[in-house]
Amino acid sequence: MDSNIDRETIQRYLEGTCTPEEAARVAELLKQDGAENILRQLLDADWQRFDEGPADGATAKAWQQKFVARVRRRGRHSRFPFQRFSQAAIWLLLAGASFFIYQTLTNRDTPTNEERIAHVEMQEVATQRGQRKTVHLPDSSVIYLGPESRLRFARNFNGLEKRAVQFTGEAFFEVHPNPDKPFTVHSGDLETRVLGTSFKIDAHEHQPYTVQVATGKVRVSKTTPDSIEALADLTKGQAIQYTSHTATVSRLTADPTHLTAWKNGMAVYENISLAALAREIARWYDVDVTIHNPDISAYRITIALSWKDPLERSLKAIKATANFDYTITDRKIVLHH
Repeated sequence: MDSNIDRETIQRYLEGTCTPEEAARVAELLKQDGAENILRQLLDADWQRFDEGPADGATAKAWQQKFVARVRRRGRHSRFPFQRFSQAAIWLLLAGASFFIYQTLTNRDTPTNEERIAHVEMQEVATQRGQRKTVHLPDSSVIYLGPESRLRFARNFNGLEKRAVQFTGEAFFEVHPNPDKPFTVHSGDLETRVLGTSFKIDAHEHQPYTVQVATGKVRVSKTTPDSIEALADLTKGQAIQYTSHTATVSRLTADPTHLTAWKNGMAVYENISLAALAREIARWYDVDVTIHNPDISAYRITIALSWKDPLERSLKAIKATANFDYTITDRKIVLHH
């Protein structure tokens, strides 16, 4: 063990008050494979000082969330990123850094938004294939969820610096205006930030991330633990599509009337491939769709569909537009020539 490192040095590192030399030594320590044993020795005495008894699950989780937020803030201003530390060292710190827990519980400084969120009750709403839901947020914003979507948000935005939600899937957002409290949608490493507007997001896993604006203005950005990169500022009738595996950004146009119609179950697809449309059919009707002839997968069509219509009516409308036929067996559909 490095004899120049003690508990107080690690504490100063987390607070950002240590010297550059101390920061370098601590960072190297935390990257070692045996860091958990070293830290256990350093922190063992602190357990004796923290004698309030075992914490309940909610309190322990709040401590962990606060600790992670604190270390991440430290990591943004350090040459030694938090992500490079060994996982064992990280979780030992979470479990054993009682000096940080004690400081957190007695700290009178203004908490960060992340620390406030740690104490806020969260709610999650999800849809399955074939389901849609309308979600009313505590700030009077309304979210129209499409099938296979998930939304997580605070039950109360009071006391928070911003209105932040986590989202995957497809949804139309009607955000209640509040210039003093921006509204941010987080989907993986992308975020969409607004003050008050309406827009549609497609954020299904393994598919391009798309934002289309019906009213107002939004900013789409790519985030990392150390930075945020603005990809585009969008206004009414504008859209962006981001493909993560190639890191490419495409600027598109959007018809606001089509976007607002979507929340009522009407979808307009322009130049969509049959393969992509098959995924939409599966998602909206909760069926399995197979394309028997691969050569028609890339066939492109433009069509308007009401997902409130019965399945076969939609299939007949697609058949009349594209050069293919279909068969239905139970809840399995095969598209073919």
